[in-house]
Amino acid sequence: MAWTIHTPLQPDESMSSWLIRAALHQGCDPMALTGSVWPGRRIWTVDVDRGMSNDHLQTLSRACGIEEAHFKRAALRVDAERIAGRFLIDTEGWPWVLTLGTRNRRRHGGQQFCPGCLASDPHPYFRKQWRFAWHVACARHDTCLIDRCLTCEAPITPHRLVAEDRKLAYCSHCHTDLRQMRASPAPVNALAFQHAADQVMKSGSGLFGAKAVPIAHWFATARFFCGLIRTVAHRKTSKLAVEIRDLGVDVNAGHLPVIGLPLERLSVSDRIRLLGAAQRLMILGSGPLQTALVRSATTATSIRRSGSPLPVPLQEAFSTIPSTRRSSKRPRQPRAPGPRSEQAVKGAWMRLQRKAKARLP
Repeated sequence: MAWTIHTPLQPDESMSSWLIRAALHQGCDPMALTGSVWPGRRIWTVDVDRGMSNDHLQTLSRACGIEEAHFKRAALRVDAERIAGRFLIDTEGWPWVLTLGTRNRRRHGGQQFCPGCLASDPHPYFRKQWRFAWHVACARHDTCLIDRCLTCEAPITPHRLVAEDRKLAYCSHCHTDLRQMRASPAPVNALAFQHAADQVMKSGSGLFGAKAVPIAHWFATARFFCGLIRTVAHRKTSKLAVEIRDLGVDVNAGHLPVIGLPLERLSVSDRIRLLGAAQRLMILGSGPLQTALVRSATTATSIRRSGSPLPVPLQEAFSTIPSTRRSSKRPRQPRAPGPRSEQAVKGAWMRLQRKAKARLP
């Protein structure tokens, strides 16, 4: 039998958002609702937005009266596999899908929101598009997205709300109204990349320079550039850094993330800087990059991640540079004793802060 109180699925609403709203609408906690639908299943210890099994969806559909197809569209899997160009398994990180950093019911991050959108909703809800790493701003309100409570700095974890909260638009830790938070203005470059990525999702292909490439190749190239920019920024005196800077790309290490987390685990502010820089390289295409690689005598192995395949649109550019430098017969010098670098200290401090915030009750 379907629930007495019906909760419609909103346009572009994420699966987790709907489950939380349905629970609060029914007058119970999210964990109580999911426990009644799937007895013995700890749904909130995994990323619900990635999708559910057909058996889980059938059970949910019978309970709420909404067709399974609507829930499949609300999940991330279909779009994520278009981006990756392959089947994705549940135990791996999905490219361009923000990771929640799940530990039991706790979260390290991953859930973003726009205060303006929540404030304008008759019934506030979280959008599916906010789970993608290229979404860093709201084009409607021209402001940056927020990924932590600005009052208590806790990650946004709406699945930990209780029945008394009644609406989804509150911090589950300090109960601050998320709709009242003030977001900063959206940078032009990051919004340009976000718009380009959204268009690629709609059309199935995108421009790399003047050449149209398939969706999976476009996103793989953009993600590679994010890694390249981070590498170059931390080698600011290298020849490649000078060449990349001459292309009009901001590779100032002080404006880029210092910790080695993957793109999908970075904060909104860190991704804004990376995507704005990557947008410039995506517009230029492979020609200027190839020239920069040759002129700086860069090797392929010096800027490629171990074991990661080179994106197809970049294979021609990398074919003209050596894979490795000629080996040197000079013995490697041991690291001089002394304090660690400023970059290493900042990285350690940020990792410690991230762990501390994840342990908030």
